[in-house]
Amino acid sequence: MEKLLIVDDEISILNLCRTILGDTYEVQTRSDPKEALKALAEDAYDVMITDLKMPQMDGAELMRRAKTVSPDTEIIVFTGQATVETANRNHEDRAYDYVLKPFNIQHLMLTVQQCVTQSKLKKNVTVFRETLYLYQFADEIINKQNETDLLKFILERRLRPWPRTPDLSRWLMPRTTTPYP
Repeated sequence: MEKLLIVDDEISILNLCRTILGDTYEVQTRSDPKEALKALAEDAYDVMITDLKMPQMDGAELMRRAKTVSPDTEIIVFTGQATVETANRNHEDRAYDYVLKPFNIQHLMLTVQQCVTQSKLKKNVTVFRETLYLYQFADEIINKQNETDLLKFILERRLRPWPRTPDLSRWLMPRTTTPYP
């Protein structure tokens, strides 16, 4: 089940979102953006939905920090101000989309569904690229004629990584808690 993190200083919005989305997704809520950053550092979320205006931390700042802590998490923004400037700023901060407050329940559900689909597609592409990289690497190792060639190949790769080498750390090491900014 996909995991959502919803961040808003209004408890009624958090409860409403949990009720609306809780049957389809695993929903966690936070009213404090700093607690949301801790949650992102401790666990993987597919989507974070955040309010743009909060007293503890601006939603734009939360988005920037969230992308540092959890770059694979897609972000949807709640906003009461639908302006071209707001839309551009959200796009620059790499938000998937924004939902106007007060929101239409069907629109929110559709936006989240589309965002989750995009998140899955991005993850599938990443897994495909990493698998392809490992296959190519293994193929090169298999094609080495002798131990000297193999050792030379390994040393060259260690000193000069392949171009566009994917980050395989998530496959090789368990997720560690990333300190949030």
